[in-house]
Amino acid sequence: MKEKQRDFKGIWIPKDIYLAEELSWTQKILLVEIDSLDKGEGCFASNKYFGQFLHKSEGQIANAITELRKKGWLITRRFDGRKRYISLKAGFRKTLKQGSGKPEGRVQENLKHINIDNNTINNIYNRFCKKFNRNPNTYKLTTSRRNKIKTRLKEFSPNQILKAIDNTSEDSFYSGTNDRGWTADLDYITRSYEITERLINLTPRRKNNQPYSVDKGKYDDIVEK
Repeated sequence: MKEKQRDFKGIWIPKDIYLAEELSWTQKILLVEIDSLDKGEGCFASNKYFGQFLHKSEGQIANAITELRKKGWLITRRFDGRKRYISLKAGFRKTLKQGSGKPEGRVQENLKHINIDNNTINNIYNRFCKKFNRNPNTYKLTTSRRNKIKTRLKEFSPNQILKAIDNTSEDSFYSGTNDRGWTADLDYITRSYEITERLINLTPRRKNNQPYSVDKGKYDDIVEK
Protein backbone atom coordinates (compact mmCIF):
# COMPACT_ATOMS: atom_id res chain seq x y z
CA MET A 1 0.00 0.00 0.00
CA LYS A 2 2.48 2.62 -1.18
CA GLU A 3 1.66 6.29 -1.59
CA LYS A 4 2.22 6.23 -5.36
CA GLN A 5 -0.34 3.44 -5.70
CA ARG A 6 -2.96 5.70 -4.07
CA ASP A 7 -2.09 8.85 -6.01
CA PHE A 8 -1.31 10.34 -2.61
CA LYS A 9 -1.61 14.15 -2.55
CA GLY A 10 -1.29 14.87 1.17
CA ILE A 11 -3.41 15.01 4.31
CA TRP A 12 -6.20 17.38 5.28
CA ILE A 13 -6.88 17.48 9.02
CA PRO A 14 -10.48 18.35 10.01
CA LYS A 15 -10.99 21.02 12.67
CA ASP A 16 -12.30 18.56 15.27
CA ILE A 17 -9.10 16.52 15.06
CA TYR A 18 -6.77 19.49 14.66
CA LEU A 19 -8.06 21.20 17.82
CA ALA A 20 -8.40 18.06 19.98
CA GLU A 21 -6.04 18.77 22.88
CA GLU A 22 -6.21 15.16 24.06
CA LEU A 23 -4.55 13.93 20.84
CA SER A 24 -0.88 13.96 19.92
CA TRP A 25 0.09 14.93 16.40
CA THR A 26 0.90 11.31 15.65
CA GLN A 27 -2.61 10.33 16.72
CA LYS A 28 -4.19 13.12 14.68
CA ILE A 29 -2.42 12.12 11.48
CA LEU A 30 -3.07 8.44 12.20
CA LEU A 31 -6.83 9.10 12.51
CA VAL A 32 -6.95 10.93 9.20
CA GLU A 33 -4.94 8.23 7.42
CA ILE A 34 -7.15 5.44 8.83
CA ASP A 35 -10.25 7.30 7.65
CA SER A 36 -8.76 7.90 4.19
CA LEU A 37 -8.10 4.17 3.78
CA ASP A 38 -11.54 3.12 5.05
CA LYS A 39 -13.77 2.44 2.06
CA GLY A 40 -16.74 1.34 4.14
CA GLU A 41 -15.55 -2.03 5.43
CA GLY A 42 -12.91 -0.62 7.75
CA CYS A 43 -9.20 0.07 7.31
CA PHE A 44 -7.08 -3.10 7.34
CA ALA A 45 -3.64 -1.47 6.98
CA SER A 46 -1.06 -3.00 9.31
CA ASN A 47 0.91 -1.33 12.09
CA LYS A 48 3.97 -1.84 9.88
CA TYR A 49 2.38 0.26 7.14
CA PHE A 50 1.40 3.04 9.54
CA GLY A 51 4.88 2.93 11.07
CA GLN A 52 6.49 3.46 7.67
CA PHE A 53 3.98 6.19 6.82
CA LEU A 54 4.59 8.10 10.06
CA HIS A 55 8.25 7.10 10.59
CA LYS A 56 7.38 5.41 13.89
CA SER A 57 8.01 1.92 15.24
CA GLU A 58 5.27 -0.71 15.09
CA GLY A 59 5.16 -0.63 18.88
CA GLN A 60 4.55 3.13 18.90
CA ILE A 61 1.74 2.69 16.38
CA ALA A 62 0.17 -0.12 18.41
CA ASN A 63 0.21 2.09 21.50
CA ALA A 64 -1.28 5.02 19.58
CA ILE A 65 -4.14 2.87 18.24
CA THR A 66 -4.84 1.49 21.71
CA GLU A 67 -4.99 5.03 23.13
CA LEU A 68 -7.33 6.16 20.34
CA ARG A 69 -9.66 3.26 21.17
CA LYS A 70 -9.62 4.14 24.86
CA LYS A 71 -10.31 7.80 24.07
CA GLY A 72 -13.29 6.77 21.98
CA TRP A 73 -12.09 7.77 18.51
CA LEU A 74 -11.58 4.32 17.01
CA ILE A 75 -13.40 0.98 16.99
CA THR A 76 -12.43 -2.45 15.71
CA ARG A 77 -15.01 -3.38 13.09
CA ARG A 78 -13.95 -7.02 12.92
CA PHE A 79 -10.95 -9.33 13.18
CA ASP A 80 -10.83 -12.42 10.95
CA GLY A 81 -7.77 -14.07 12.50
CA ARG A 82 -5.43 -12.51 9.98
CA LYS A 83 -6.43 -8.88 9.54
CA ARG A 84 -7.95 -6.30 11.84
CA TYR A 85 -10.41 -3.81 10.38
CA ILE A 86 -10.58 -0.48 12.23
CA SER A 87 -12.68 2.64 11.68
CA LEU A 88 -13.37 5.99 13.22
CA LYS A 89 -16.45 5.80 15.42
CA ALA A 90 -19.67 6.37 13.53
CA GLY A 91 -20.56 9.50 15.48
CA PHE A 92 -17.20 11.03 14.68
CA ARG A 93 -17.47 10.29 10.97
CA LYS A 94 -20.81 12.08 11.06
CA THR A 95 -19.20 15.17 12.60
CA LEU A 96 -16.54 15.15 9.87
CA LYS A 97 -19.30 15.65 7.32
CA GLN A 98 -21.18 18.22 9.42
CA GLY A 99 -18.04 20.05 10.50
CA SER A 100 -18.79 20.39 14.20
CA GLY A 101 -18.95 18.53 17.46
CA LYS A 102 -16.94 15.70 18.97
CA PRO A 103 -17.21 11.92 18.68
CA GLU A 104 -20.57 10.59 19.85
CA GLY A 105 -20.98 7.73 22.29
CA ARG A 106 -17.50 7.83 23.75
CA VAL A 107 -17.00 4.90 26.08
CA GLN A 108 -15.41 6.71 29.00
CA GLU A 109 -18.05 9.44 29.05
CA ASN A 110 -20.89 6.93 28.98
CA LEU A 111 -19.54 4.64 31.70
CA LYS A 112 -17.55 6.80 34.10
CA HIS A 113 -20.42 7.07 36.61
CA ILE A 114 -21.30 3.36 36.67
CA ASN A 115 -20.97 1.75 40.08
CA ILE A 116 -18.96 -1.45 39.72
CA ASP A 117 -20.35 -3.77 42.39
CA ASN A 118 -19.44 -7.32 43.35
CA ASN A 119 -22.66 -8.73 41.87
CA THR A 120 -21.74 -7.42 38.41
CA ILE A 121 -18.25 -8.91 38.62
CA ASN A 122 -19.63 -12.22 39.92
CA ASN A 123 -22.18 -12.38 37.09
CA ILE A 124 -19.42 -11.99 34.51
CA TYR A 125 -17.29 -14.64 36.21
CA ASN A 126 -20.25 -17.06 36.47
CA ARG A 127 -21.14 -16.55 32.80
CA PHE A 128 -17.58 -17.47 31.84
CA CYS A 129 -17.61 -20.63 34.01
CA LYS A 130 -20.93 -21.69 32.52
CA LYS A 131 -19.97 -21.04 28.89
CA PHE A 132 -16.55 -22.69 29.18
CA ASN A 133 -17.56 -25.49 31.55
CA ARG A 134 -15.13 -24.36 34.25
CA ASN A 135 -15.47 -25.57 37.82
CA PRO A 136 -15.57 -22.55 40.18
CA ASN A 137 -13.88 -24.67 42.84
CA THR A 138 -10.77 -25.02 40.71
CA TYR A 139 -11.00 -21.98 38.40
CA LYS A 140 -11.35 -19.34 41.10
CA LEU A 141 -12.22 -15.67 40.90
CA THR A 142 -8.82 -14.46 42.07
CA THR A 143 -7.99 -10.89 43.01
CA SER A 144 -6.13 -10.53 39.71
CA ARG A 145 -9.15 -11.70 37.68
CA ARG A 146 -11.48 -9.49 39.68
CA ASN A 147 -9.27 -6.46 39.02
CA LYS A 148 -9.12 -7.17 35.28
CA ILE A 149 -12.91 -7.39 35.10
CA LYS A 150 -13.20 -4.18 37.11
CA THR A 151 -10.84 -2.39 34.73
CA ARG A 152 -12.81 -3.49 31.67
CA LEU A 153 -16.05 -2.39 33.35
CA LYS A 154 -14.67 1.13 33.33
CA GLU A 155 -14.49 0.86 29.53
CA PHE A 156 -17.40 -1.41 28.55
CA SER A 157 -20.88 -2.13 29.85
CA PRO A 158 -21.56 -5.45 31.65
CA ASN A 159 -23.62 -6.64 28.68
CA GLN A 160 -20.74 -5.93 26.29
CA ILE A 161 -18.36 -8.04 28.38
CA LEU A 162 -20.95 -10.83 28.57
CA LYS A 163 -21.23 -10.65 24.78
CA ALA A 164 -17.44 -10.98 24.48
CA ILE A 165 -17.59 -14.13 26.61
CA ASP A 166 -20.47 -15.58 24.57
CA ASN A 167 -18.79 -14.83 21.24
CA THR A 168 -15.51 -16.35 22.40
CA SER A 169 -17.16 -19.54 23.65
CA GLU A 170 -19.03 -19.99 20.36
CA ASP A 171 -16.00 -19.42 18.13
CA SER A 172 -14.06 -22.42 16.84
CA PHE A 173 -10.62 -20.80 17.08
CA TYR A 174 -10.93 -19.28 20.54
CA SER A 175 -12.58 -22.38 22.00
CA GLY A 176 -9.70 -24.68 21.09
CA THR A 177 -10.05 -25.68 17.43
CA ASN A 178 -6.68 -24.36 16.35
CA ASP A 179 -3.30 -25.86 15.53
CA ARG A 180 -2.00 -25.48 19.10
CA GLY A 181 -5.03 -26.53 21.08
CA TRP A 182 -5.12 -23.13 22.79
CA THR A 183 -8.36 -22.02 24.45
CA ALA A 184 -9.16 -18.48 25.53
CA ASP A 185 -9.86 -17.99 29.23
CA LEU A 186 -11.28 -15.16 31.32
CA ASP A 187 -7.82 -13.67 31.79
CA TYR A 188 -7.46 -13.40 28.02
CA ILE A 189 -10.96 -12.05 27.40
CA THR A 190 -10.39 -9.22 29.90
CA ARG A 191 -6.67 -8.73 29.30
CA SER A 192 -6.86 -5.40 27.50
CA TYR A 193 -9.26 -2.89 25.99
CA GLU A 194 -8.24 -3.97 22.50
CA ILE A 195 -8.83 -7.69 23.07
CA THR A 196 -12.20 -7.23 24.77
CA GLU A 197 -13.38 -4.88 22.03
CA ARG A 198 -12.23 -7.35 19.37
CA LEU A 199 -14.22 -10.15 21.00
CA ILE A 200 -17.33 -7.99 21.40
CA ASN A 201 -17.29 -7.38 17.64
CA LEU A 202 -16.33 -10.96 16.76
CA THR A 203 -18.54 -12.95 14.41
CA PRO A 204 -18.07 -16.48 15.82
CA ARG A 205 -16.73 -19.07 13.38
CA ARG A 206 -18.72 -22.29 13.41
CA LYS A 207 -17.16 -25.08 15.41
CA ASN A 208 -15.95 -28.12 13.51
CA ASN A 209 -13.33 -30.82 13.78
CA GLN A 210 -10.78 -29.13 11.56
CA PRO A 211 -8.03 -27.13 13.33
CA TYR A 212 -8.12 -23.46 12.45
CA SER A 213 -4.64 -22.58 11.22
CA VAL A 214 -2.96 -19.24 10.67
CA ASP A 215 0.22 -18.21 8.90
CA LYS A 216 3.43 -19.07 10.71
CA GLY A 217 4.28 -16.36 13.19
CA LYS A 218 0.73 -14.96 13.30
CA TYR A 219 -0.57 -17.02 16.21
CA ASP A 220 1.25 -15.11 18.92
CA ASP A 221 -0.02 -11.83 17.45
CA ILE A 222 -3.61 -13.09 17.78
CA VAL A 223 -3.37 -14.33 21.35
CA GLU A 224 -1.00 -11.47 22.26
CA LYS A 225 1.02 -13.45 24.75
